[in-house]
Parts: sequence; structure tokens; C-alpha cells
Amino acid sequence: MKKSLGPRTIVFPTPVFVVGSYDLGVAYYHRGNMPKAIKAFRFCLEIDPHYNAAHYRLGISLFHAGELDLALEHFEKCTALTPEYLMARYHIGVIYERLEDWESAAREFQRSVDEVVEEVSSLYHLAEYYRAKGEKEKAVELLERARQFGRAKVS
Repeated sequence: MKKSLGPRTIVFPTPVFVVGSYDLGVAYYHRGNMPKAIKAFRFCLEIDPHYNAAHYRLGISLFHAGELDLALEHFEKCTALTPEYLMARYHIGVIYERLEDWESAAREFQRSVDEVVEEVSSLYHLAEYYRAKGEKEKAVELLERARQFGRAKVS
């Protein structure tokens, strides 16, 4: 949590009860209880709006609850706080796919791949995007890259 005192910023650690609420939200999420998970993560963010993991988990919970616009909002807050939070960027791409905004989805998947070359899931999504556009050579190139990285992780 950050508090501003003029030109200086003091960073306080996240309070223990907020971390407990986060852990409770994760437990509810894994049990499939999205309404309670959403409530727990929202509580965390009321106390500490910079708690990035809570933005991400709230985004995931909202995504699974079908609240794509709200999920997108929290994934974007997550990447604004921590630009290298690639799973949030990946989920932004998936939401754009669900909303059939193919250009935005491709942009987000490309950003994931640019950050982590072997981001296999984003490579597959990008390949599908280029296949749908009729750019089969580009799609095959991306699928081949994904296959190579997938094989390297198994070895």
C-alpha cells in the first residue's frame, strides 16, 4: 500500500488480514465459488489498490464468471502496475478473442511472445489469428516455433 507525503512516497507492506483474504479468495476460486472469490479479491483491493496479485486473481475469477469487461479492466490494471505480468497480458488477449476483436487479441499475444520468446500458448493463438486471416505461411511458422518450444520444455 502506498501513501503519499508530498514529494516522498512511503510503501507499507500489505496487511496480514488482506493477505488472508487473498488466500481465502484463491481457495474459493479453486472450489469453483466465483462469487465468494470475487468478493474476497475485491476486499483486498479496497484496502490495497496496488495489490497486483489480487487484480490478477480478480480478473481470472471475473473471467470465469463471464464478466469479461470487468475482467479486462483488472487485467489491464495488473499490467499497468507490472508490465511484465505476462499471464495477465495473455488473458487480455483471450478476452479480446472472446469479444471477437481479433486485432487487439493478436496485439496482446504478440506482446507476450515479444516478452517471453517461448510463450507457447500465445504462439498458438497468434497462429490461429494468422490462419484465419489467410496468412498460412506465418501461421505455420508460429506453430513450428510453438512445437519446438513445447518439445524443449518436455526434454
